[in-house]
Amino acid sequence: HGIKLKSPAHSAGASYTLTFPVNDGDADQFLQTNGSGVLSFAAAGGGAWTHIKTVTASSDSAVTMIHGTSDVVFDATYSTYALVITNLKPATDGTHLYLRYVQGGSVISTNKYGFFTNGGGSNQGVFYSNADNQTEFKLNGQSGYVITSDAEGSLDGIVYFSNPASTAVRKNIWWQISWQGAIANTQGRTGGGGFVDNTTANNGFSVLMNSGNIASGKFKLYGITS
Repeated sequence: HGIKLKSPAHSAGASYTLTFPVNDGDADQFLQTNGSGVLSFAAAGGGAWTHIKTVTASSDSAVTMIHGTSDVVFDATYSTYALVITNLKPATDGTHLYLRYVQGGSVISTNKYGFFTNGGGSNQGVFYSNADNQTEFKLNGQSGYVITSDAEGSLDGIVYFSNPASTAVRKNIWWQISWQGAIANTQGRTGGGGFVDNTTANNGFSVLMNSGNIASGKFKLYGITS
């Protein structure tokens, strides 16, 4: 029993390196290249999403994903990454959801973030929030319209990261989230923001509440092939 990989004929003069992914992929995926010999598994069809990592929170102060030898979180393989958040429940009632970048293995909490959000609630008017020189992205805004911790409430959403590993451009993100507010009405936000440091690659991120732990929730990171 065995598997053989055969190179082209000697007369072709071909010489290159193929770097295989760290796992064997999921059912119905195919092996693709980024054009520089780095291989990854992806679903068939254009705009494929490749699963990278899943973290299930359980009374965690933060959910942090950092690029390393066993976890390929952010690198040059993809220009866009997506974080899917499912059934997030905060431990503390009336809180906000924050996101920070990681550089060199350290969470960045200095005044390098700018953001805006726009949305509203099922029994309330439109809400708009924006701020510069912040210590994090505030995904559901600066004040009011907070997230409930009751048994039936939860937050779901998706966050997109553009060129997080770049050392040439500033790092932008955009998001869409929905949740049950502290007064038991449905809330929704779309938003976006930027990180002012354009010379250092971001090699991860950290998601946290502004107060208390993340009681539960699932966080799945994908690389998007355009």
